[in-house]
Amino acid sequence: MPRSTFSLCLYAGITVVWYAAFITFMIAALGFVIAALWRLIDPAASRAPYGVLFNMSAAQATPLSVQLELDFITTKFATARVLRPDLNAVNLLAIGRAVDLNMVCGVAWSDAIGDMQRQLDLLAQAISSHPSTCSAVLIGNDDMARMSSETVRQAIVTTRESVTKAVMTWKDRHPKDSTTIQVPVGIAQTDAQWVTATGIVMATYCDVVGVNIYLDSDDMIDTLNVKWNAMKALFGDRVRLTGARLGSSKAAAMGAFETWARSRKADKLAIYAEYTSPYTKR
Repeated sequence: MPRSTFSLCLYAGITVVWYAAFITFMIAALGFVIAALWRLIDPAASRAPYGVLFNMSAAQATPLSVQLELDFITTKFATARVLRPDLNAVNLLAIGRAVDLNMVCGVAWSDAIGDMQRQLDLLAQAISSHPSTCSAVLIGNDDMARMSSETVRQAIVTTRESVTKAVMTWKDRHPKDSTTIQVPVGIAQTDAQWVTATGIVMATYCDVVGVNIYLDSDDMIDTLNVKWNAMKALFGDRVRLTGARLGSSKAAAMGAFETWARSRKADKLAIYAEYTSPYTKR
């Protein structure tokens, strides 16, 4: 290849890479500007009184896509629940902290050797740096039916020990700070699993009882009321609504759910499970 042709190809390649990097940077900058402007225009009081389940797929997770989505979530929702501390090697807790997002932090059940310990290490790192990162920690998601009581108990004990140690590490680093720090630990299961004899036993190990309620009927709010009241009767103030999957008519369902959630704000309802941001399509 003549030298002039090689130089031309090299220049063209560098130009393409530069423009791609520039466009990526501009998209990220635009996302941050939109989020910042929205926070100025839309006061916190107008946010939904519930949170959102952050359920981006691993294939979609990059530092940029995660930051764009979590930053946007802060403009719309009071909190977010993540099912695990990381996704495709992207540290969700670190990015959530960077965009000042309150989170219910998850530890996912995993059969992969060392994976749960690695998740606990990431969780401890986040809490020991900024305890306010996690308002609660939930282990698993609808996994209780296939686990023994002892397996669940041990997972809760191990997680609680890790969280407690992380909080103490933070306190050692800030001896003059008298802030009371509490990070409750529990598991998230369907309401049907919680009302079983095994579920009631497992709840005794939990600081927080995460309940997922799945609805797909015309009278879903009435059904939600019945199911929620049953959970409150069993477990009192430890209950958090960690997933509410609504019916197929999303617009009507969202409106009805928001009205229901606002009327029960004192219950600290946590999560609305179905949400797609402008940045990721699921």
